Amino acid sequence: MDDKEELIKELQWVKYRIQILDMIEERLIMMRQLAVEAFENDLSKSEREEIGRQIQKLQQEIMLLEMENTNEQ
Repeated sequence: MDDKEELIKELQWVKYRIQILDMIEERLIMMRQLAVEAFENDLSKSEREEIGRQIQKLQQEIMLLEMENTNEQ
């Protein structure tokens, strides 16, 4: 592989990594919004539990994205 092909490959990898990081950032923002909602509002136990489930789901998605990002290296 010549230098140009190698640079193109590296650029594609960087673009892919940026996409994954953007997806992780979106989920972190959603988690923050849920945490603020839970903090600022007087929620019932079931509402708090639902927010907890949503946050856990987002955490799992982030972990999967991080694993995918790591595996692509």
